[in-house]
Amino acid sequence: MTWLLAMIILAFLMGIVLLSAKSPLRKLTREKFLEELTKFLEGKIEVIDDDKEDGKSFRIRFEFKGEGFLYEDLESKGFKGKIYRSYLKIKTPSQLTLTFTEKERSTKILSSDILIASEVVAQYIDANAFLQVPEYLKDLKISTNDTEEANRLLEDKRIASLFRKYRNVDARGYHFLCLGIIDGVVILEFRPEKSNKPSISAIQENISSIDDYLEELIVFSRKLRDKA
Repeated sequence: MTWLLAMIILAFLMGIVLLSAKSPLRKLTREKFLEELTKFLEGKIEVIDDDKEDGKSFRIRFEFKGEGFLYEDLESKGFKGKIYRSYLKIKTPSQLTLTFTEKERSTKILSSDILIASEVVAQYIDANAFLQVPEYLKDLKISTNDTEEANRLLEDKRIASLFRKYRNVDARGYHFLCLGIIDGVVILEFRPEKSNKPSISAIQENISSIDDYLEELIVFSRKLRDKA
């Protein structure tokens, strides 16, 4: 009898803990999540294109370790309803663009081991005019406006580990990367599918985990600021 009473008390206490704690199973509405995220980041939230018919989107401006960041939560219309994607962005002094997109499949043999940058002077091509594509990125189409700076990034071991970390494969078997740089803005994309790295649910279920992503983008910011 004493054993049974102890088990009942233990179960009761565990129930109280689960109800009072911020359980990862707790489902937040989009608005409540953005409210809590804004508070956690000590930022300012604003509406993006309020008159836009495609959906209502939001932006959070905030600072982290002296760096200015944006978190964007975008809503758009899809065939089966609304689609949500989120982006974490940091602006750097660089003008580098380095993007990774789906590579077209072809039966032809392509010499894609070395890619020519989109803005290389056409008179001649020297060693600096070629992008040295790492093995783990050869399944992606890579574009850049500065091969020398892009090569410097890709050779950095810590940055290379982040590119590897956010490489994904979709249901069709195509590779894609949730990380890229456009005009010096480093962008990490959070997709709705839980299987993707990173997914929106990754921070919805644990808001404080966004600190890890912020630290990773700062790695890019410091590298781009400190040119060799």
